[in-house]
Formats: sequence, C-alpha cells, structure tokens
Amino acid sequence: MDVENDAEKIKFSYLLDTFGLEQHVTQATHRSGHILDLLISKQGDRDLRIENTQTTGEISDHQVVRANLTLMKPKILRSNIWVHSTKTMDTNAFRDDMMEWVNTLVPRELSTEQLAECYNSGLTEIFNRHAPLKKTKITSRPRPEWINDELLALKRRVRQAERKSKVTQNEEHILAWKQMKIDYRKTLRFTKSNYVNDKIASCGNDSKQLFITVNELLGRGKPNPLPDHNNDGELAELSMIFSFQKFSEYVIPWMVKNFLFHLCIPAVHLQIWSHVQRKPSIKSYQT
Repeated sequence: MDVENDAEKIKFSYLLDTFGLEQHVTQATHRSGHILDLLISKQGDRDLRIENTQTTGEISDHQVVRANLTLMKPKILRSNIWVHSTKTMDTNAFRDDMMEWVNTLVPRELSTEQLAECYNSGLTEIFNRHAPLKKTKITSRPRPEWINDELLALKRRVRQAERKSKVTQNEEHILAWKQMKIDYRKTLRFTKSNYVNDKIASCGNDSKQLFITVNELLGRGKPNPLPDHNNDGELAELSMIFSFQKFSEYVIPWMVKNFLFHLCIPAVHLQIWSHVQRKPSIKSYQT
C-alpha cells in the first residue's frame, strides 16, 4: 500500500473508495519496509473514531498494528406523549362530581347505544377536568444486555445507602455510600468490557458477522449505499458518472504512465468518457 504506482495498490484503493472505506495504517508493517497489514473503516463514520495508529512488536516478519478506537454511545430515543396528571387530582371532588352527574345529568329515556355514548362523553369530560392532559417527554432506555442481576442488586444497595446518608447526615454513612458508588462503577465497566470483548471474539474470522455485531453495539441501522435520487433514470446516470470519474481518477493515469492507454481504451469508451466529463443534465429522467 506504500508503492504509489503499483497496479494492485491502485485497484485496491479504487475498491476502498468505491465502497466508502478508508485505510488508516501509514507505517511499515512488514520487515521489508512495506505496508501489508491494514486497518479499514467507513469514511466519515461518526460512531467510530480510529486514532493514534502505530505498529509495535514483530510477529514473525510482520508487526502488530495498534490504534485507539472510540465508540460513540447509541442515540437515546426521546418522544412526546400525552398523560393525565392523576397524582395531583382531588379524588374527593372527582367522586362528588361523578355522583352528581350520574344522579342529575344522565337522561333516563335513552337506548343502550345512546346511554353508552352519554356515559363515555360525560365521564371523559369529568376526568379531563380533574386530571387534565399534559404533554411530557419520555426517554426510551432499553436494558443493555450486559446488565445482570448482580449489577442490579449492587445498584439497589447503592441507592439504599444514598437514601440512608441523606436522612442521617452521618459522615460514616456518606463515606460508605461514596465507596459503594465507586465499586458499582468499577463493576459496571468491567462487566461491560467483558461483554463487548466476548461479543466481538465470538465473530471469529467472519468479517460479515463482525460488521453486524459492531452495528448492533453502536445502535446503527442498515445504511443505504445508494446516492439520493428521484427515479431510476437519475440513479442510473449518477452511477455512470461516478464509475467513469473513478475510472479517470485511478485507472487512466496509471495506464497512461505505463504506456497502455492506446492499447486498452477503445475509441467508443473515450467518447463516452468525454460525454460524462461534460456533466450531462439529469433533468430528462425526472418525472
């Protein structure tokens, strides 16, 4: 990967760029002084950062590639819902209003359907008056898979120690609560680290399963590899433009440099390439 004019390197770089990938290793990984071991990630990935890539220690004639990986937390889903504030409702006044409505406001000469509708509308109006609807924001926090019964029990003990320290204001109780909180955080980090390591190790040499597992850990959905388009015709032209731009960027310079341009590029291909370079309009495909 360090030889600029190598044909295989050019083709591999073109392949990485086509699939939106980037290579991070910049130091020699082989005893001969070349870069043979790679660390590849998606371009512009906001959930994963790869920093401080370096090579250390030799394994046979290769070196170990080390890097700092920073994984972002999955996004927390927040939504707005409407709820009745029943905790502050005056139950005595609510009961009195219901009894008054039942005794005086319900018509006696009604069919079953009319009576059911009357009860529904009347009781709903009384309930909304005493416990009005209010808009509140909730946060969806699914239980992580690494949270086990031991962690939950330890968390409950921490909360109990916190409540006890607030009531007694005793210095020993406060120190005990702080120490329990530190122990809980250490146990949580250790448990989470073991879970993630075991999850990744279970993928073995299956790179496809590794990508799926990383996306699950980061809470990411399946990305759409296609560019934004309005119809199939526009997508086809965008794909053609992209292909010929990459062809002109990687393949043609190498072929010109190696005196193969006049042998491998038919005239019709040159005409198509020139047509693409003029950036044809895609309005004709829009409906």
